[in-house]
Amino acid sequence: MLEQLLAQIKKEFPDFKLTPKTSSKLMVAINTFLFMITFGKMSSFMIGYVTTIDQTVYTPTTWDSMSDKGKAIVLRHERVHMRQSRRMGSYWFKFVYLVPIFPLWVALGRTRLEQEAYIETMSATLEYYGMSVITAASFKTWMVSQFTSADYGWMAFFSKKAIDSWYMDTLGKVIASQVKS
Repeated sequence: MLEQLLAQIKKEFPDFKLTPKTSSKLMVAINTFLFMITFGKMSSFMIGYVTTIDQTVYTPTTWDSMSDKGKAIVLRHERVHMRQSRRMGSYWFKFVYLVPIFPLWVALGRTRLEQEAYIETMSATLEYYGMSVITAASFKTWMVSQFTSADYGWMAFFSKKAIDSWYMDTLGKVIASQVKS
């Protein structure tokens, strides 16, 4: 399953590559920057978060210990970002992701881009792990926290209720689409 997904991504994005974050000076610099601007709250950038820039997917130190299903879920999410970047153009994607409206707390552009990618995360999780995982309260808590915590710079900090509503609506749509197929 994972090898097939990697082949599909490589076919769609010929310059696709996986690179450990620890081997990238840029990722180390971003880690330091995120730690500083979140007042130490974002401390897992190198350990638990995958970062995609253009067609390079930078993997955290925990990557090798992840299951193939876990890696596939993440790669499907990151492929959405690669598609967004291709659709929007690399520079515009980066601007929308990093700047508007504010880099922290009310980042509407980043929120919308991540919502699109997290729909794929939800679909993949349902496909690989089933209904009990995707409907678990812990999954919802984790998903909402991605938007409202320091992990993404509090991109939707002031709209937890809206993110919660988006999650519930999206969950219903994801389940309905999987039931149909």
